Amino acid sequence: MAQLVGKLKGVMVRLGPDALELIDSQNEDQKGRSKDETPKSRKATEENVKPEDIEGLGLTPEEFELLKTAFTDPAQLANLIKKLAHADGKNMAAALDKMFDTIQPETAENMFNQMVDHNPVFSEKEKQRLKEEFKKARG
Repeated sequence: MAQLVGKLKGVMVRLGPDALELIDSQNEDQKGRSKDETPKSRKATEENVKPEDIEGLGLTPEEFELLKTAFTDPAQLANLIKKLAHADGKNMAAALDKMFDTIQPETAENMFNQMVDHNPVFSEKEKQRLKEEFKKARG
């Protein structure tokens, strides 16, 4: 049993009296991305963002799913965000508008900040300015 438990990636388990129970093992960064989202807002986002929107970002459907998965490897997530940073600006703006219409404001801000932080084009000063402008725009 110990070997089996040791092979589980991204999930800690606890032996309960009747079955294995999953324990919340998200780190603070993972929780921060989506902590206030509800099943309703998640479903609305899925319905609002169409396959052609995802394709316009240069992502495959599988890569888009990874962006929405809490336990995505941080390095893999950073690579996806870097890929998004090179997406066509108009397509990115359209997809983000659709997503931001249906997700919680805190989640939108977290997403935006992560995209800015992982974009190698911006200096630290530019990153801070962009984050401030985003807050003002969301007002």
